[in-house]
Amino acid sequence: MKIERIGKYRIESFEQNGKILVKIFNENARKEWKQQIAYYSFNTEEQREKYIETFKTNAQRRINEKEERKQIRKNFKNPAKVGDILYSSWGYDQTNIDFYQVVDVKGKSVVIREIAAKSVEGSLYSHGMADMVVPKKGVFVEKSPEMLRRVAPSSYDSYSVSIKDFIDASPTSETEQHYRSWYA
Repeated sequence: MKIERIGKYRIESFEQNGKILVKIFNENARKEWKQQIAYYSFNTEEQREKYIETFKTNAQRRINEKEERKQIRKNFKNPAKVGDILYSSWGYDQTNIDFYQVVDVKGKSVVIREIAAKSVEGSLYSHGMADMVVPKKGVFVEKSPEMLRRVAPSSYDSYSVSIKDFIDASPTSETEQHYRSWYA
């Protein structure tokens, strides 16, 4: 039996009853029945070695990506400024757009407050069930609370903040138009 390790994985290559086999285990799995993640039989040694090399390459790529994300988070400097406008787009059968304005910056966090939206007259989608909207900077939604949110690096924008589960807000401008719809 040949045993190799890469990151959290243990790869066992062996032969049993004339079969060429490989088992792969996730050694970080807490429950024993979740540790084994692969158990394959191959026709030739070359096929097994090719599978193992592909698995090791992919595992190393994931390890490198995880380390890169960790370094990005560690070195991240909060680029948010007071007055920045953020938007979030969410919904199932309709597209809801919410705008927020940064009212304070505290280290790696921001204090935001929801602001109003203004429909863009004559826009392509201006009809009974959809339109384009822009933020109304400084016009806060009545009774909207201030929210302290951690700023995170974003692969799409310079940064983002989490508003609720699965709803993030990203920077936008006062003139950038966003599609909004309502079908209910």
